[in-house]
This record gives sequence, C-alpha cells and structure tokens, in this order.
Amino acid sequence: KEDGSSLVFPVGVGRPDSPTRTGTFEIIGKEIGVKRSTGTRTIYISMYGKICGIFGTAQARAVGRPTTGGCIAMLNKDIEVIYDMVDVGDVVEIIP
Repeated sequence: KEDGSSLVFPVGVGRPDSPTRTGTFEIIGKEIGVKRSTGTRTIYISMYGKICGIFGTAQARAVGRPTTGGCIAMLNKDIEVIYDMVDVGDVVEIIP
C-alpha cells in the first residue's frame, strides 16, 4: 500500500510438482472477466521469464493449500480488493 503497509490474503499456490516461486515480481497485465468461468479478475506477473496469474476463484477449496500449476489463486472477494489498488509496472512480493 502507499503507506508502506502490507495486505495479507489466503491463497492457493502451486502443487509440489509445480511450485509457486517466491520473490519480487512486476505486474505486466490485468484482466476483468477472465476465461475461467468462476474467476472475476486476473493480475499477470512476470516470474523468471514466464507469465504467472494471480487469479480469482469462487472455489474456496482452491485457497489455503497447493492446488494450482504454479500460479496463485485468491477468493474473488479478495482479488477484487487489490485489483484496483495495483497498476501495470507495480511490483508484488510473493512470500511463503
């Protein structure tokens, strides 16, 4: 946030065979109404030369455990909070 504080949300991360990488990454795109039928927003980040999504989901079971192919799943209500707070070019920190 602008005041230097952080927001913390529960997320779903990559399965053991495709773990989510940690570090500081740049936002390279944003999309509303993504193709995933249950997600309302996606924030795209550049992650070590690959594109990874921080995406919304209506499936609560996808959050709080390793369920993705390396991207980051958030509840729709949570990604909707941060979507308008970030812009392309901003950085996000992914920490364990």
